[in-house]
Amino acid sequence: MLGDLCHAVLEDLVRSRVILQADWRVAVDSLWLAIAERIAPAVHADPHESSLSGNPETWPGYVIKRARLIKTAQRLHDLLASAGADAELISETPLATSDGRIQGRPDLIVRTPAESWVVDFKSGAVLDGDGQAPRDSYVRQLLLYALLEAGASGRWPSRAFLVPLNGPVVSVSVDEARAAKLGNEARQAVDGYNAVAPAPQPGTPSHEACGY
Repeated sequence: MLGDLCHAVLEDLVRSRVILQADWRVAVDSLWLAIAERIAPAVHADPHESSLSGNPETWPGYVIKRARLIKTAQRLHDLLASAGADAELISETPLATSDGRIQGRPDLIVRTPAESWVVDFKSGAVLDGDGQAPRDSYVRQLLLYALLEAGASGRWPSRAFLVPLNGPVVSVSVDEARAAKLGNEARQAVDGYNAVAPAPQPGTPSHEACGY
């Protein structure tokens, strides 16, 4: 729930373009409090969130999540500042391939006259087990977003980034060939599902999916 709160604050900072301003830090405090108060009634009514009763400030992890959010917002501010003040920030906008069969809602697309980026916010760790490379599932997600952006804007993104809540921004290379391949695999997966739906679906366990 606190991860969702952090995500919502980042989304508002981007949508309002406040994240590009020098005084973005002031907006973080007001947004954090406003969104926390807004979601509190729903949290209190959820039987699965019994540990999050009372004032949001008493929720476990509240203070550390807020501190991490501020650091993350600073990293995001620095990243977006490098794109220039005239950069177009497209937040949480649905995109689809021309055939409509692959759809997604990237956290952020950055478009400038020279290039475009794909940016995704993550509340958890973004590196693999040995901490050396971004998780492949997140790389695949970014590449599919890149495929969607290429279809929407007519050009491939030149850069992709993972922005975690705890740690530095991670750059991911945009491999156009792999992105196109992932798109074809996604279409085949949809076809495979539709071929047998609504009958029972075959299981496809993997170490990544079942590791926990």
